[in-house]
Order: sequence, then C-alpha cells, then structure tokens
Amino acid sequence: MSGAGGALLPALDRFVQAAAARELLEASEIARLEAAVAAARAGGIDGPVEPLLVIMLCGPTAVGKSSLLNALAGADIAPVGVGATTDRPLLYLHEADDAARLFAYGRALGELAADRPAVVRHGRAAVRGKVIVDTPDIDSAVREHRAATEAAAAHADIILYVTSPEKYKVEDPLRWLAAHRQRHGIGFVLNKWDAAGMGMQFAQRGRVAEDFRALITRLGFVDPHVFFVSTQDEGAALAELRAWIEAALDRSTAMAVGALRRRAGWGGIAAALTAALATVTARTEDAREAAQLWSTAAAAARQDVHAAAAGLAARPAPSLYRPRGTGLPALAASLLAARLSLPPPAEPVAQPGGFGATAAAALRRAAGEIELFARTRGVRLGALPALWAQECDGLAEDLAAVPARAEAAAVAASAQARVRRGLATLWLGVVEAATVAVLALTLWRLASDFIRGTYAPFALLVSAAAMVALLAAFGQMGVRLLFPSLARRIAATGRGLAEARLDRAATALTEATVAQIEAAEQLRADGTALLGDIDREIARLSLNAPDADATAARLFAAARAE
Repeated sequence: MSGAGGALLPALDRFVQAAAARELLEASEIARLEAAVAAARAGGIDGPVEPLLVIMLCGPTAVGKSSLLNALAGADIAPVGVGATTDRPLLYLHEADDAARLFAYGRALGELAADRPAVVRHGRAAVRGKVIVDTPDIDSAVREHRAATEAAAAHADIILYVTSPEKYKVEDPLRWLAAHRQRHGIGFVLNKWDAAGMGMQFAQRGRVAEDFRALITRLGFVDPHVFFVSTQDEGAALAELRAWIEAALDRSTAMAVGALRRRAGWGGIAAALTAALATVTARTEDAREAAQLWSTAAAAARQDVHAAAAGLAARPAPSLYRPRGTGLPALAASLLAARLSLPPPAEPVAQPGGFGATAAAALRRAAGEIELFARTRGVRLGALPALWAQECDGLAEDLAAVPARAEAAAVAASAQARVRRGLATLWLGVVEAATVAVLALTLWRLASDFIRGTYAPFALLVSAAAMVALLAAFGQMGVRLLFPSLARRIAATGRGLAEARLDRAATALTEATVAQIEAAEQLRADGTALLGDIDREIARLSLNAPDADATAARLFAAARAE
C-alpha cells in the first residue's frame, strides 16, 4: 500500500486472526470487521496514490447508460437500441494511459483492462487519466450481469448514478446505491430529460426535478452533483456534464477524491473495530481472580485426595505380595506366610466413580464458577469450557486408577530392595533351619524311644510344638521388621501419584484460563493501538482532501454526513 498506512492492513489481518483463533470476538463481529477490511481493500485503500479517476455509470435497466457514454465520447462505442444489452463493463480509456495500472485498483478492473474487446481507446486529452466505465444493469434479471457490475463498482472512485423519469423511484437500485455511498463519490444523472423521453411528464418536469432532489436528500445525499440531461439533444445540460468530467474533475479533485475514498475506507474499518473492541473487557485483575478460583478449588481437591489416600492404608495388603518361605516345614510356611520371589504386579484398572471422584468434581464445580465469572466480566472463553471438561474427565479417569497403580508401584519398590530382601532371606533361612533342627531332634527322640520300647514323654511333644511356634513368631517378627506395612506404603505412593496428577491438572487449567484472559487483554491493547494508527492515517489523508475542494466534498457529502 502506498502512503503511511501501508503496515495497517497486515496488522488488521493479524488482529482478526488472533481474535478468531481464541474466539475472543463473536463470529458476527469478526465477519463485520473482515467485511469492512475487504470493502476498503476493494475500494482501493491499498491502491496507488497517484490520481487516475475511475468513473462508473451505474443504474437500473433501460435508463440510457450506454447512450450517455456514447454522448460523452462523441462516438458510438457502446451498443444501444431495442434489444441491446450491456452484458459486461466497457472501459473508455485514454491511449496514453497504461491499462496495466488498473490492476493496482483491483483484479476485476485489471482483468477488464486486459481484455481488448472490453476497452475502447481514445485520444481526447481532456479526459486523460480518467476511466469512464459503462456497466450492466444493477437490477438485471441475469445474475451474472449484476455480479459483474458489483465487482467493477467496488473499484470506482466516482459512481454516476444514471436513472430516468420513469425509473428514479424504483427501490432496489436505490438500495444498491445507498450501500455504496460510504466508499465512493456519488453523482446523479437524470437521463431522458426531453419530450420524447418524458412523454406526458415533460410539462411537469419542474415537479419531477424537485421530487428527484427530495428523494436523494432523504437517502442522505447532501447537496450532491445532479445533472438533468438528454442524450438525444446535444444541449447545454449534456455539455455541462461533459465539462464537469473534463474540467471540474481535475488533478486536485482526483487526489482529493482518492484521499476521501481512503479516508472513508479507514473510517468504516475504525467503526467496525471500535464496535468489536467494545465487547472485549478483559483485565489483568480478571486473570488473577480466575487463577485464585482455580487455586482454591485445587486446594479443596487436594484435601479430598489426602483423605482418599489415607483410606488406602486401612485396606489389607494383598496376600499375593506378602513374603512366603520355601522351607520344608508346613507349619512354619503357613505361620510365616512369606515368599521373597514376587510375581509381576497386575495392570492398573480404573474404577470410575471411585478414588478421586470428589476431587475431580471439585474442579468441575470450579470450572462452572469461572465460566459464570467470565460471563459477568464480559470475557469470552472460546473453546476453554470444552478443554476444561476434557481435562477434568482425564483427571477423574487417572485418579480412579491410582489405587491399582500405587499398589503395583509399592510392590515393585519392595521387590527392588535387594539388601532388605537378602536380610529377610537370611532371617527366614535361620528360622527354617532352627525349625528343621527342632523337628528333626523330636523325631529322633521319638524314634529312639520306640526302638527301646519306651514312650517319649508327652512333655517332649509339647516342648517341640512350643519351640516351633516360638520360631514361627520370631520369623514373623523379622518379616515385619524387614518388610514394613505394604498398606502404608501403598497409601503414601497413592497420595504422591494423586497429588502429582492433580497438580498437573490444576496447572493446566489455570494456565489455559490466564492465557485466554491475557490474550483478550492483549487483543484490546492491539486494537486500541490500531485505532490510534487509523486516526492518524485519517488525519494525514484529510490534508490531501481539504474541504476547499468543493467538487470532491460534494461527491462524498453523504459519507461525510454520517
């Protein structure tokens, strides 16, 4: 883009992309802003500054647009008459003007200029630097014709709205014109201003002229240029219009028109941007308050996790993981219930609604509170509620699996204690050896007495049983000392796992929320800075479009009035 506003359009594009990525603006607001930027671009806001006026003849069906172009050109360059229809724009361009320059005004106009049948060259110096374009009817029944006019009109500096006494009140073309008044200079031509064209209304032409002026005033056009002409009569009215195009639209006016168009385009963008920013109310305080809400919820969830983990210690340790001896005495094996070679732990199995369900519910409640808080503060959360729900669901699933994971981790840790396992093995070996010795000694005594034909005293059996029981008790005591309570270890491990997962969830939820609010705050700051830059660009353009240029001021009177 030429001029000082060259960096503003890319900055606006980045602003819109940032707003859309986090859904910080409503879709309707983004669409309005994008439409304003697109309209400004189509209107030449980033086109060349040097004057090259594009004047388009637009209007409803059968009002004599092509006849007017022929009259202005002084030659039959556009088909007229019964059955003649303009099906695409026709450009009247000076032979010294480079048609390729029109690409700078827009692709649609550039492609027309590159199409030889759509361009009529001339050598009239009075209209050099001015492109007069005949367009299809804006109320044509053929959709392609209307689309061609709309595409071409987007690049017009000045729209000469051509109508006739029998068509000037038709509503659809007037609505089309009203939609274009913000971005283009507008002039009016009431054609067929002769007895043949007006018929019985010719005697009342003064009343018709007054009614036409009143109509365009009601549309918001303040003191516009209005010409009453007849292409069938080379009279003063047509000469006045031709002189206005050739002389009044001089280089100074052309520059003023270009500046006014750009100013109108930036004004439309500024209006859309201001409306969008009015809905962005995020502040740094909002981010802090939201983070505090998450912190409070996480603290409550952590207490729930501690209570649930403490409950794991009350559960009996799985017998599968208790050490069990491998000695011969069955009595010692059953009493010690010990075995040092542990089987591989089972896979964790999640139990929905079990461990950690209360903690996950606490974070879900916090998500609802923060969503309400955001609505009251006018902060748009975008996709955050869905992300919150996903994170809370994942947390609930992971916490439900904590007991099984803690059990497996505690048992695996016990199995890895090699020194302790070695001491336990030695202890059980001593106990089992002593047990075997007692039993062997008892059996030998019983056998000896049987051979001698005597009976061992009953006290011997009682003493042997007491020794075996005492050894079993010592064995169990040693196992307990060397293998601390597995249930307590499972509880501690479960609490650590649950706390770590809860902290990750709380951190993720807090960071996502704070990032959204900070992004909204940054968007507002960027938008405010852009508005300041746009205001400075409008002020700069105002220097090139002074009110002293009466022709340009009257052409843009409707836009300036708003």
